[in-house]
Formats: sequence, structure tokens, C-alpha cells
Amino acid sequence: MGATRIMLNHLLHIAFGTRAADIAAIPADYYFGLSTTEVTDITNISASVTAMSYLLKVVTLTAPNIFKEGDSVVVSGVNAGFTVTNIDGTWTCDAGTNATTIVFTVTNQPVGTTPQTISVGTVTGDIMTEVTGGSYARKVYSNDETTLKWTVSTVGEVSNTEAATFTTSSAAWGTILSVFLADASTNGNILWYYTLSPSIVVGANPTSVSFAIGDVIGSLA
Repeated sequence: MGATRIMLNHLLHIAFGTRAADIAAIPADYYFGLSTTEVTDITNISASVTAMSYLLKVVTLTAPNIFKEGDSVVVSGVNAGFTVTNIDGTWTCDAGTNATTIVFTVTNQPVGTTPQTISVGTVTGDIMTEVTGGSYARKVYSNDETTLKWTVSTVGEVSNTEAATFTTSSAAWGTILSVFLADASTNGNILWYYTLSPSIVVGANPTSVSFAIGDVIGSLA
């Protein structure tokens, strides 16, 4: 499994002492998740989003399947008469965000009903299509030295010391192309990810997806 940009930043900050607070960002529990698309770590993607609706001081922006809650967006400009908190700065997507919308709080109520366009210079986050339904849930997996769920690194990598088994499916999950580790049971940040080869097909019949001891290898290479 490779580290995402978020995890690499945490590790660099800890290693070089630039942000000791990032130690707390390493979660006590990881959550295994499954994606039917290859997980992609995004950096420096340009996009344009349009304000399609607004209510009081909340604005919803739409964009093509890029954003999720917690992603950060660097904004490069905004139309006149439409003022957003931290304009020309870095925003974090609020709760209520999904794959195609991002929600922010604005400082002034937009005037009129015509959708206004915000130009986004940089988007950072990840793209995935997580399995839903059919009894799917992320699998919690402890991440501390007491339980020793990971091997001690001697060759620049670690692996799982206990199998990670998901709840048996009760409906089709589709073709699983990627596995990832997140820091929360829902939403949160993806910290590690791996493209499966071969992929795993979970059809209509009850299926148990499991990663055996040693199957999940984490490295910074």
C-alpha cells in the first residue's frame, strides 16, 4: 500500500519536527475500505465549479466527481458580489459534501438568482467509489504497538499480523479494484491505498472478502 499525500505530509512533519501535532493525526484505528474504482491521490488538478444554489450563508458548488468531505481546495478567484470565507485561500469541504458537491460558508448572502462561477486553481484529495449497500461497512483494524497488528519494519515495509475480514455481503458489491485505509469508519481521510491485482468480484451470492496475514503491505517506496 502506498501513502497518500496526507499521510506523507504527516510523516514528514513528525520526522523533521516541523509539526509535532501531526503525531495525533496518526489514528489509533485504521479502517479498511473497498473501492470499485482505482483510488487516485489528487494533487494540482485545476477545475471550475459553479454555485448552483445557496441558502442563507451556505453555498453549494458542483464539480465533476472530484470532491469529498475533508478535501481541501485552493481558490483563485470569485465573481463580484459573491464573498466567500477565506477567498483566495485554502478551503476545506464541509459536512454535507459528496462526490459531486462541495459546501462552504459564505460571509455575505449572494445577490440575485443567477448561478455564479468560482475558479478553483488547485484541488487536493482523493478519488474513489466506495462500495455501498449489501451489508458493506469498513473493517476496523487497530493501529498501536500494544496489539501489534503490524509487523516491525526491518526492510522498509510493514504487513498485517491478523487477517482483515469484511462482513459477508448480502448483495452484489461489484468488482473491487482498490483497497484503502482511512482514519474514520465513514468519510474521513484516506491515508494508504493499493490497486488490487487481480480484482475481486463480489456477486449476488453471499461473499466474504478477506485479506490474510501478510497480504497487506505498507511502504513508502
